[in-house]
Amino acid sequence: MKTVIGNRPASKGCIAVKGDVFFYIEYLTGQYWSFQRGSWDLLRGGPEKVIVIAISSDDECVYAVVEGGSLACYQIDADCWVEGALSLPAVSHFTRDSPPTLHSLSSDKLTLCTGHGSAITLSLDKSWGYLDDNHTASCCDVGFSSNPYKNNLILFGGLRHCTKTECNMVSSFSGQSWSKQYCGGTIPDPRKDHGSDIIDNLLVVSGGSLGGCLLQDTFTLDLLTLTWRPLVLASPFNKPRAGHFLAFLGCKKRTHRCPALLVVDFASGAPEII
Repeated sequence: MKTVIGNRPASKGCIAVKGDVFFYIEYLTGQYWSFQRGSWDLLRGGPEKVIVIAISSDDECVYAVVEGGSLACYQIDADCWVEGALSLPAVSHFTRDSPPTLHSLSSDKLTLCTGHGSAITLSLDKSWGYLDDNHTASCCDVGFSSNPYKNNLILFGGLRHCTKTECNMVSSFSGQSWSKQYCGGTIPDPRKDHGSDIIDNLLVVSGGSLGGCLLQDTFTLDLLTLTWRPLVLASPFNKPRAGHFLAFLGCKKRTHRCPALLVVDFASGAPEII
């Protein structure tokens, strides 16, 4: 690891969180960073034109889907990249402007989620499986969020590509099947490009855009009772924003101290830590 004093990423990229650390790859340059305790560290350069990254379920590596359909793997302890490990022709049409989400729900599989009701699973023995449910999808495939929860994925919101309208749908993916969740409480407005994360049994959704207008509200969804509630955040977390990244650092490890709320804003092009 090479520490760069006074330096930081200069352009937009994608993020994956591991405990108290988040990893960051700049889209165009392939510069690979980590952020911890208020400082940036420049790691070994990664592949260029990365679309999305994810931490493996055993926290030992970072997987990166590269534009054009290849999969690269960064081995954290060894500090080295293995590029072109797998070829993914099925996802070669995805770009950074229309990215899927990537998750490692188990030690032997990756899940590439492309919208409500649509996912591709990759067994690390290099076999692919497609799990599509057009009834669940409702064409909601742009600007959605997805978060792992008890070996499932929880999806919220996004843009209905067919009608160009935002949605506030919640759906879940078990790895084998999709289901639409019917929720009560104070249901948030439809939105896309929001920030979201899960802490304990709560899905937290903040900001986003609706009809071209930026949103600043925040809601929680109790995943046990499927009940929505508004949540008031203090400044500077309550400003209108979209296209940002939100995470609770440390909560995945169930540490005794309170998890820290992290918001990364890309309004200026470069990542700004809130």
